[in-house]
Parts: sequence; C-alpha cells; structure tokens
Amino acid sequence: MLRNQKGYEEGCLFLWQPYRRKGKIMMNFDEFCKWGKDVITNNPPAGFEGAEARVTTVEKIGRIYNSIGLYTDQKSCSPVANLDELYESYTSGCSLEWIYNRICDIVYKEPPEFVRNIEWVTNYELAKSALFVRLSNEQYNKDYLAKTPYKRVAEGLAMTAHILISSEYGSVANAPVNYSVLDLYGISEEQLFMDALENAEKVFQPVTKPLSAFVGFPYQDPEIKMMVVTNKQSINGASAIMYPSVRRQLSEDFEGDFFIIPSSIHEVITMPVDVSVINKLSGLIRQMNNSNMVEPGEVLSDNLFLYNAKADVIKEVSEYN
Repeated sequence: MLRNQKGYEEGCLFLWQPYRRKGKIMMNFDEFCKWGKDVITNNPPAGFEGAEARVTTVEKIGRIYNSIGLYTDQKSCSPVANLDELYESYTSGCSLEWIYNRICDIVYKEPPEFVRNIEWVTNYELAKSALFVRLSNEQYNKDYLAKTPYKRVAEGLAMTAHILISSEYGSVANAPVNYSVLDLYGISEEQLFMDALENAEKVFQPVTKPLSAFVGFPYQDPEIKMMVVTNKQSINGASAIMYPSVRRQLSEDFEGDFFIIPSSIHEVITMPVDVSVINKLSGLIRQMNNSNMVEPGEVLSDNLFLYNAKADVIKEVSEYN
C-alpha cells in the first residue's frame, strides 16, 4: 500500500500500472486527466467516500487552465489542482505517485469557513466584507472581461472586483464577480466597485517602499525618488495604486503629479514627473514586457502613465499637459 507524507490512503499498485510509462510512451493530456479522475474518485480518504472527481476549466485573469476537484452532495465547492501544470511536471519526469500526492494535498483540504458558509453566494452583505479589486491588461484579458463587469481606469488598464476566499502560503484564492454574480446580488456596477475599493485596503493592505529596496529594475537613479507600490502579500499588488489614500500620500510625497510605471500586475513603480525621461521609461517598459522578466499573464501594460493630482485621474503619459 502506498501512503504519502500526509497519510492519505493511496490504493494498490494496480491503480498505477495501466498508466506507467513503457519506454518512451507517455500519456497524452486527455489520458492524464482520465487517470487523475480515476485514482482520485476510486481511492478517497476517510470522509470523502462517494465523492466524485471532476475536471473543469478555470478562467482567471491572465490565464485559463484545466483543473481537478473533488465534490460530494454536501460539498459543492472544492479546492482544485492545476492539471496543466501537473501534466508539465509529468512530462518533465515527475512520477505519478508524486503527482497523485500533490493532487491529494490540494483537493483533500477542507475549504475555508467562508466557502463552507455558502450564503455569501447570494447574500451581498456577507460577500461585501471579502471584496477587493485587481488591475489587469484589458487587451490580454478581453475574453475574460467580456463576461465580467470592469472599469477602464486608464487606456488598457482594467479594474475588476473579486471575493477573497483565502490568502495563505503565498497564494490567493478568489471568486471573480462576473455578470451572473452581479445579477444575484442585485446591485449596480457603480456600487460594486465603490464597495470593493473601500474594502480592498482592509484585506490587501498597501505597501510603499523605495525602489532601492528592490533589485532587477533596469532604471534606477539615486538622485530621483522612486517608490514601489504593492500590497503586504505582494500578490496582484498593482491594484494598490487605485486606493485613494495611496495616491494622496504619493502626491504629497512627490509634491503633485507623478509617473506610474506598470512593472507587472503585482506592483507599480512611481516617480516624479520628468518629461526628459519619457522615451527612456517607455522603452524600458516594453523591454521588460518582451523579456523573461515578466510572465506574459502578468504584464500590466506597455504604456507609461501618470497621476494627475488635481483631477484625481490616471492617464497615459502622452495625454499629459
């Protein structure tokens, strides 16, 4: 009998034999998904008897992937394992036992209390305390945004609302507020984004630090004050620039308008307005986005932006006057 480190019962070896490699023959992706469903459904731990493994498509900002979760009549939601990533591990040489253990570690976890209390699905007052916002690239995510309310905060920058499920171990689980969810809540888009922005500062507290505390950005001038804006989790932290308190504080620090360099969806870099470096900064942004410094799904924008303090708006730098 196989058993992983967490003590999950892993079934007899015959579960693995039909799928073991023979020479250079490996499962294709469809076979891999079927294998995952078979071993998870047929070999559950205590408390999950009768559960069904399901393969579903997960659509998130910046990526779409196939996943596997475990569901019962009493368990309508489940943590899911990313099958695309696991298949890549399999084709790179990871054993099926290791992959099975990894799936177990994820799908056999008990969902957070907030998820188990499914009233938040239809009760907006409950969901409101978990709302937050994210910034993303509008063009890159156009299919996703077609199903989701969003605000264009500047050219090519989209702000969406999400419900926080859990935030631990360097990852964030959330549910996007799409049009179907918005209809259930019976509120306007304006109300949604007003509440999401107000609550976002509570669940993802902003952080501003000097750029000198970070490494890797190709433009640093010790004579210029440059500040990185993110959140305490450093995940999807670019959205912190949408917090009114953050913009007000930066405007005071920079004594007026300031540039916003969209380094990724996880942070932005701010600095005083200097028209002499516009072309240089614009070129650096494109250089970073076209290199391996930023993952394609984490690119925020190719444009340089500025915050107009008097008008309280973010614009492309080409619009500055």
